[in-house]
Amino acid sequence: MSNYDEVEDAIQDARDTLESAPNVVALPLSFISGSQKLKELIGTKSAPPTKFRKSDSSITIDNTFLLRNIQIETTSPIKQFSSEFEITIKGIEGSSETIKPDRKTNDGKIFIFVNKVVTELTISAKGKAKLKNRPEISGIEIYGYTESDFESIADYASQLLTQRTSIVDFGKETQEEIERTENEIQDNELRKQEIEQEIAVLSDQKKSSDLILEELNTKISEITQTVAEKEESLLTASNKLTNIENSIEVKSDERSKLISETNDLKSDLQRLIEDKNTFSSELSDYISEGEKNIKKYYALASIPVVIMATLTIILISNSIDLLHTETSLNGVISTVISRLPFTLVTIGLITASFKICKFFISEMTRIYDERLAMTKLSIIAKEVSNSVFDDVNDPEIKYALRAQLKMDLLKQYMKNEIGGDFQLSRIKETGEDYKTSGEDEDGDLSTATSRQAKDIS
Repeated sequence: MSNYDEVEDAIQDARDTLESAPNVVALPLSFISGSQKLKELIGTKSAPPTKFRKSDSSITIDNTFLLRNIQIETTSPIKQFSSEFEITIKGIEGSSETIKPDRKTNDGKIFIFVNKVVTELTISAKGKAKLKNRPEISGIEIYGYTESDFESIADYASQLLTQRTSIVDFGKETQEEIERTENEIQDNELRKQEIEQEIAVLSDQKKSSDLILEELNTKISEITQTVAEKEESLLTASNKLTNIENSIEVKSDERSKLISETNDLKSDLQRLIEDKNTFSSELSDYISEGEKNIKKYYALASIPVVIMATLTIILISNSIDLLHTETSLNGVISTVISRLPFTLVTIGLITASFKICKFFISEMTRIYDERLAMTKLSIIAKEVSNSVFDDVNDPEIKYALRAQLKMDLLKQYMKNEIGGDFQLSRIKETGEDYKTSGEDEDGDLSTATSRQAKDIS
């Protein structure tokens, strides 16, 4: 362990000794004489503020102790307190001394620092001012060490003295080491001067070599600059080539994507052109609307059905009750005649409910028939388009034929006559007749269309 580590340990031991020393505490004191008012404030904090007269505000404390400080809690300034109160201490030599307050804190405490061994402490009020102008005291605290603490304090002081001695010894050793180091520094300074002289000689020799080296460095710099320019040009060209290759690759990818998208669009366009019938899109809306209407009719038809069932049960129940209550024929006939108006009204309601229910059922049947007819139209149009129009290459002819097919199917639907006798009418396009009825040598459109309609029917 080095001397420095030893002194650090000694300093740390001194700190530990100071930390383990007895704490300054409020002293338990014995009173020789004094007023009861002042005795009650000794060792008290924040008691009710008290003003003292000269006759009852003197107190003498007879103890041998190390007096550290006195703290007096008052609302009066230090000057007013000093003019009205006098604090006297008597040392172990027997001499008395009057002490003055040192400072006052913001929380209203006057501090009197003593730090002496005393055998007697006297606090007395002078009573010069009027009673209302005298200072108020709400607590007096006396801090220090009693005789019982002196031995332990002496032990701590002895330890600190021992630690101080070790620190001083280390300082002496350090001073001697510093002197040796200074002597070594002087020797090194002399050696440094000799080396500097040798360096000066070598510097002169180096200057001539530096001139030659400078010329060589100039030529190397020129060559290096030329090489750097060439490399920069090469790098620029390489970057341009890379950018061009990347641009070509990007354009190629874009071209491939555009070709693919174009092909997809062409396929979609061709499919849309070949599927130009309004039945595929509107049919789903028609069917959906029909389903909604059927649900409404179901709900409305259930009302008359419930009414008919309820009235029927009432009639049957009443007739059964009649058989149990009336045993004679005359009584039965008279009861029937008396209930005849109710029976007729009930029969009328049942008849009306039946007609309403029949109306709703017929409407639902009609919607089902229309949905079936629209489905047949859609199937016919789809089959005709797929089987016949594939061989027609002219878009205008396809459009004209498809429009004519839609119109004829719509007419037949409006007449509810789609069946085996369905035939397309003729249209004229570019001066030629496209026959849609009869028979041709090549198998005309009407024959194929009629065949498709017959198959669907």
